[in-house]
Order: sequence, then C-alpha cells, then structure tokens
Amino acid sequence: MGLVRHYWITTKLPIAIAIITGAFGFIHRPYAAPEVIERGDYTGPSDRFALAKVACAVLLGHTPPAGPDSPRLRTKLRAVEVLDRRSEILDHLMTMLAPFPGNRPAPATPWLVELIDMLVKGGLPTRSQIEQIRHEIENSAARTAE
Repeated sequence: MGLVRHYWITTKLPIAIAIITGAFGFIHRPYAAPEVIERGDYTGPSDRFALAKVACAVLLGHTPPAGPDSPRLRTKLRAVEVLDRRSEILDHLMTMLAPFPGNRPAPATPWLVELIDMLVKGGLPTRSQIEQIRHEIENSAARTAE
C-alpha cells in the first residue's frame, strides 16, 4: 500500500467519518448507518457504513441518498460510467452498506483497498494518468498561446 494511501486511510479518513457520522454531536443523515439514526449506536460497523457512503459521494460527485443499500442509490451509482460497466464494483461497494451491522465486511482497510483497485482496473484513471493528461493539456495550451 502506498504511503499516501496509508496516511489517508489511517489518519484523515477516521476524522472525516467521525465528523459526518455525528461523533461531534450531530448526525449527517446521508452518511449515518441505520443503527445510528435509530438508536444512536456508534460502532465499528457504523463507521464502516459511513466509509462506504463517503466512497459513494466521491463517485457521485455529491451527497448520496440517505439509508442503506437501496434501488435509488444503486440507480444513481449505475449512472457513474465505471460502475455501469462493472457490476462487481457496485456489488462490492454495496456490501458495506448492508442494513444489518453484522453483515458489513470487517476490517475496512482491505475492503477499501480492494474497492480502489477495482475502480482503477475498471477504468478510473490513476493519479499518474491524471497528471499526464493535465501535463498534456497545459502543454497544448502553452503552444496555442504562442
């Protein structure tokens, strides 16, 4: 695992999840697990649920619908090109959004690493590919300006 990926997974992500799931006194419903909304039950599985909702938000480009795995959420995610082409990625993502806490994969790190790998293999560009595209665009713009 790359150093940057490890840093974010172990340091920044838990803080973001704590903020959006209500550990600081409020519940942001789209990211909160059903047991948090119903009983205020903050556990490892509820954190893993929030992690999957963060992944949904990143893929969608906006806040995901509230609640666990649902037809509405699946429909929205299928609109993301890489998820439409590779249903196993969507299925993997949905395992962490199981309505019952005991059905969510544990620990979260291998699940997240597998999700990232599946997304990259499914067609999402890697950081180096994005940098290459950016570099090509900048060079093209510089040549046009000359």
